[in-house]
Amino acid sequence: MTVFADVVIVGAGVMGCSAAFHLARRKGPRVVVIEKGSLASGLTKRSGALIRAHYPFAPEARLALASLRTFQNWKEVVGDSCGFTQTGLVWTVNEANAAELRQHVEMLRGIGVNTQVVSPAELRELQPAARVDDVALAAYEPEAGYADPVAATQTLAARAKDLGVTFKTGTYVKSILVDHGRVYAVDTTVGQIETLTVVVMAGPWSDRLLK
Repeated sequence: MTVFADVVIVGAGVMGCSAAFHLARRKGPRVVVIEKGSLASGLTKRSGALIRAHYPFAPEARLALASLRTFQNWKEVVGDSCGFTQTGLVWTVNEANAAELRQHVEMLRGIGVNTQVVSPAELRELQPAARVDDVALAAYEPEAGYADPVAATQTLAARAKDLGVTFKTGTYVKSILVDHGRVYAVDTTVGQIETLTVVVMAGPWSDRLLK
């Protein structure tokens, strides 16, 4: 039997399950997620799952800030819990990078990130046990924290399933089939899935698959 999908996602780590969840919320595309192992069985399981918005590249910082708001309101947006714990984050630099850090913080504050420059003395107040004699300047992002990467992935997948996404775990993608420069199907160990759109979220295996 031929299987059809509007979108095939390769990889059921946190990125693949997030893509499936957000596509499913659009209430239109038929989405199939293919995973060679189980949910979050790859690098997601090994992630420290640090959640922060302190990035020096503005588009990346905006994306990270939107993600931070999702993690802060996970139960309302996704459902259940992702284990988000707010700890705050400190980013330290030496004298050679102090001016650049100030520029980054100014940019981040301009796009809405809650961050500020702190001196070594102020850093010592935040972390009394910290060694600060080699720190010229630091940035402090109080809303940052960490999550449980497996719980985040599982809750995204559960909600995506509720919204109609099909998951095929224990299934290998053998190749992405292309004709005249266009994708037309994905060949897997359980047969072909016809589709015009493939989202590859296979982590370090992505380049091998795309070849």
